[in-house]
Amino acid sequence: MREAIARQVSATKGPCAADEVVVGPGAKPGILFPILALVNPGDRIGLAVEPGMAHVKPGATGEIVWQFTQAGEFQFACLIPGHFEAGMFGKVVVQ
Repeated sequence: MREAIARQVSATKGPCAADEVVVGPGAKPGILFPILALVNPGDRIGLAVEPGMAHVKPGATGEIVWQFTQAGEFQFACLIPGHFEAGMFGKVVVQ
């Protein structure tokens, strides 16, 4: 997981090595507990970690619109565990 996160950060924010990535058990509760305090049973919520991300149910399709302001090669990937390793990644070349 650290390697996949490092690749994503390197592709979108700048150089990042896997040994610089810290994954701990505190992030999920830190996000989940405030949500649980605000929603009611049956409420539907959606989370977007940052613009340019989409969550698509299995078998469904989705769309992301990226507007590029400079030429270059930009990598993208699915960050769901196991998906990157299964080949769910790619590259966009902007000329």
